[in-house]
Amino acid sequence: MRGGGPTSQLWSDIVIDAAKNMGGFALTNLGSLSLAALARVIFPNMSIKEDSANTISFRDAADTGYQGILAGSIRSTGYVQVVNGSAFRAENNDGAVALFQSRDSGVGEATTARLVGAPDPYFEATLPMVLLPVATVALPATPVEGMIAYDATRRRLVYRDNAAWVVLDPQAYGYLSANGFRLSPATGTFFNTPERINDNDVATLGAATNINEYAQVLLCAPQYIREFRTYGHGFNLADGVWKLQYLNIAGVWTDWVLGEATRVATWSGWVVGATVVAVGIRIVCTTVDGSGTSRLGELEVKY
Repeated sequence: MRGGGPTSQLWSDIVIDAAKNMGGFALTNLGSLSLAALARVIFPNMSIKEDSANTISFRDAADTGYQGILAGSIRSTGYVQVVNGSAFRAENNDGAVALFQSRDSGVGEATTARLVGAPDPYFEATLPMVLLPVATVALPATPVEGMIAYDATRRRLVYRDNAAWVVLDPQAYGYLSANGFRLSPATGTFFNTPERINDNDVATLGAATNINEYAQVLLCAPQYIREFRTYGHGFNLADGVWKLQYLNIAGVWTDWVLGEATRVATWSGWVVGATVVAVGIRIVCTTVDGSGTSRLGELEVKY
């Protein structure tokens, strides 16, 4: 040891020998113990050293591998990061658990989830879990199969299969497609051929000449519906009005969307209504077009 002022330099190792009752030494508030970059604090089986300007490591005594640390708690002012391929895990015993805890206001720390060691290990939520709501257009663009999200636009859980996002619904109801809406020809009290309003041909048309005349499509099973669009006819003055109704599972026709104007020979945009379960869909004339006839080239309804 070489001394010459407020600091001292070590020219050789200091060995603290417990057998000679020299089990430690103390630093006063007059200074610090300063080690060079390659120096280590060595124990019989472990050592401590500076790995880089940002990390300190716990190694074996020979400095050939990393060792563990046992502490009552570890706090971070930034983040906790593991090396690629490393793990956060419970002890290697059946029934061993690793707890995830957070503040329960007014109570203290509460366990929200845990990892459980078992013949088939699992992750268990011990309190309700929340998936951050994500709009349909903001769902991951490069998802992996099996990913689950909460679609805030459709207000449904969705999962990713090998090709698309699929709505996950605990109920037995399906989701109506435009093709599904065409499976059964429309019937009703239209003045002219109601079956032509869902025949996938805008050149054919159904027509109403009086208020409350309607065309309706009965579905093969209850299904969710959400949006629709209409195609008109060149003879329309586009000042008539339709309303759309759905037949609910209780067998009652219920207003769905009001105030849809008759159109000339163009498609409307997709009109989004409430998401409902329908057994049938009906379009009703509430104001006759100024031409004297409300003409409808096509109606499409889907979820």
